[in-house]
Amino acid sequence: MTPCFPASRTGGSSDIFCGFPVIHSESPSHTELIGGVLAGSAYGGLLIVLSGDLGAGKTALVRAIGQALGVSDIKSPTFAIESVHSLPGRGFKLVHADLYRLDAVNDGSETALQLEEYLSETGGRSLLLVEWGERWENSQTTDRWDVIITQPREADDELTSRRDIEITAYGMEAISKMALAHAAILDIAASSSAPAIISHSRVLKDDDIANDRGPSCH
Repeated sequence: MTPCFPASRTGGSSDIFCGFPVIHSESPSHTELIGGVLAGSAYGGLLIVLSGDLGAGKTALVRAIGQALGVSDIKSPTFAIESVHSLPGRGFKLVHADLYRLDAVNDGSETALQLEEYLSETGGRSLLLVEWGERWENSQTTDRWDVIITQPREADDELTSRRDIEITAYGMEAISKMALAHAAILDIAASSSAPAIISHSRVLKDDDIANDRGPSCH
């Protein structure tokens, strides 16, 4: 079963979080497949925080999620911090934010309040994807996927073409949706269509997926 642990939050509140096995993406086409699966489990009010070095593939994954939801013109915002995209027929919008140009986004700042508004009921509970999201000091959003993308190195210290994608989900709905997405990615990994997408360890066992037991959370 996927390991799940109670997380202590600032202010004394306690929420559930689950760390999922690392996913390998061997090529941009594999990242596109992974993004498509994640898009299928995304929903309004979900915050997706993307972290990783320059060139790690944060925008590529955001673009793949957007394309799967019907948005073809996603790119890193230039002048504004965020860009808003309509998703006709889905009941929520996709908001893409990039905090690269900011040293930090403090809780209570104008930028933080604007991002929080997108996730609120009054803001339409948008799907919010934030690149360089570790610079946003607010970690209080319950419905959240933290996505860390790394690019491994070869023995000679040269960067490989592979991307390792590690996802932690916070909040029961986010965990449940990610469990379905991760199981679907494992199914793709086992198929001939994308054999190189694999997990470091098959913590989600086949019988768990077949019986739809999902993650064991405490």
